[in-house]
Amino acid sequence: MFGKLASLLTLIGAALYFTGWIYRWAYFAFFQLEVTTLDLPVESFLIVPLQVFFGNLYAGDFSTLGRTVAVAIATAIILQFILGLIEFMSREYATVWNKWRSLSIRWSLRRQKPRFTRLFQLIPERKPINYDKTFLDDIVIIACILTALFILARHQGLLDARRDAFNHTSTLPVITLITPENSLSLGRKLSDFTLDPPRQNFRIIGDLE
Repeated sequence: MFGKLASLLTLIGAALYFTGWIYRWAYFAFFQLEVTTLDLPVESFLIVPLQVFFGNLYAGDFSTLGRTVAVAIATAIILQFILGLIEFMSREYATVWNKWRSLSIRWSLRRQKPRFTRLFQLIPERKPINYDKTFLDDIVIIACILTALFILARHQGLLDARRDAFNHTSTLPVITLITPENSLSLGRKLSDFTLDPPRQNFRIIGDLE
């Protein structure tokens, strides 16, 4: 029991880390930054999925939660369809294979060709695979879940990046750089603004307000 619980917690942790990494990758890629070059704590990648799955519930925004539920339902439907399709194809393949084997054996018997008869009898019969107990079943489930997490994390990362790219919607702290004019040629002169007292020998990068 404890082994299954440990395995489940490991899978959940891996899924959360994957979601957090994709979110950070999409967010910083919007600003042309590589997430691998940033010194981000590992724990933060496990916390970020809360933003991906629930969004800003405290602000009354339920759109992110609704999107999460919709993707979860769509993933479950697609998963059942794929597993059913694989099982159907396996069953049909086994039926066609066994029918061809039987027809070949009967043909060789009618033609009195014992060599071909023995050869066809050596061909094993095919049986439909029980996908409830196969490794392929787990692969399909994991692939569908990872795809859903990738879509959610990337979409939310881009949404938050676009929001933070504009001052009136940004949730990031405002940083303003004020430096002597002779040390930096970029920015605007403070003398362009109404200041009391005036600062004519300085330049500013960022918001003055």
